[in-house]
Amino acid sequence: MEFDRDWSRERGRLAGIDEVGRGSLAGPVVVCSLSVLPRLLLDDGDARLPDLGVRDSKQLSPSRREGIAEELERIEGLLFAFGAASNEEIDDLGIVGAANLAASRALEKVGSREPFDLVLADKGLSPTVEGAELKEFTRGESQSFHIAAASILAKVHRDGLMKEYARQYPGYGWSTNVGYGTAEHREKIREAGLTSLHRVSYCK
Repeated sequence: MEFDRDWSRERGRLAGIDEVGRGSLAGPVVVCSLSVLPRLLLDDGDARLPDLGVRDSKQLSPSRREGIAEELERIEGLLFAFGAASNEEIDDLGIVGAANLAASRALEKVGSREPFDLVLADKGLSPTVEGAELKEFTRGESQSFHIAAASILAKVHRDGLMKEYARQYPGYGWSTNVGYGTAEHREKIREAGLTSLHRVSYCK
């Protein structure tokens, strides 16, 4: 994750984005945009970011993700925001267009609080960014602290949303499958049909 440090040392503030929910049958696609004060990435006495074990969210257990997310939220100088695109927007725009829409929404929220010069994105996200450069990475979570931290926060946030929706629509297993196409979820669709949160284009 040296790229983040090298950029911050030479150029200033950057933002990282990552999405979650791309393959889910129900619910939104969610993007987190995250920006860290440059001094936190550099050797600056007690100001440096603590080693939280930030890495690709898919490599962490749910409890570990939640713990890291809580620690990230407490760091002064770390800004983050979420953007989402609904299941209806996914059906209308396709997942690529919807994910980029969610990314633009997340970036706008963070940029309104603290401008940045560069956006780091995991491959597959390429939103329009006003006034900043966009750099895409393959396996970005392993190369950038910003992307990895954004992936964790996005995953925890979206899982929480789907668990709330599970109370409105019981039986689909969303409290555990968070909208993905498990056998339980597909069987419930066959029995009871689609809810207002399902992506119709994914369930044909």
